[in-house]
Amino acid sequence: MADKPGITTVVVFLGPNDPWDMPSTARHGHYLKFRSPAWEEDYRGRIRSILDAAKAHDVRVIWIGPPATKRERLSAGILYLDQLFQSEVEQAGQTYISVDKLFHYHDHTYSETMERNGHEIRLRSADGTHFTPTGQRVIAEAVMKTLRPDLGVPPSP
Repeated sequence: MADKPGITTVVVFLGPNDPWDMPSTARHGHYLKFRSPAWEEDYRGRIRSILDAAKAHDVRVIWIGPPATKRERLSAGILYLDQLFQSEVEQAGQTYISVDKLFHYHDHTYSETMERNGHEIRLRSADGTHFTPTGQRVIAEAVMKTLRPDLGVPPSP
């Protein structure tokens, strides 16, 4: 952001590869156990560093929350991360978009499809983690609507 002063908005989408033990930012060579208090403190610090950098450069943040996945263990970890992201982003006064809500997932329950405009659309690829082009479009439309609510971006079928 310092090198590109014209940036006004950053869209962040992290998390599906993160629900694991990770190296500590404070102690070289030391790993933090996923969900431990030290892990959460370190991870929240990483989230805040992104938000603080944006604030320092007067850049708006749109943070996209990771949705449920087909793999239950991974999905449980992602739900935990989603809660961390949402609380830090909202506390910073930035915009948070829940993909679970966009995809009509109730209680973080995975589904490959959803009904939209009277049609069933496929949102997720066969691996149960990645998105189809249609799923990507649903997310992009939400981002565009957040950026420019006056555009009234029409939903795709």
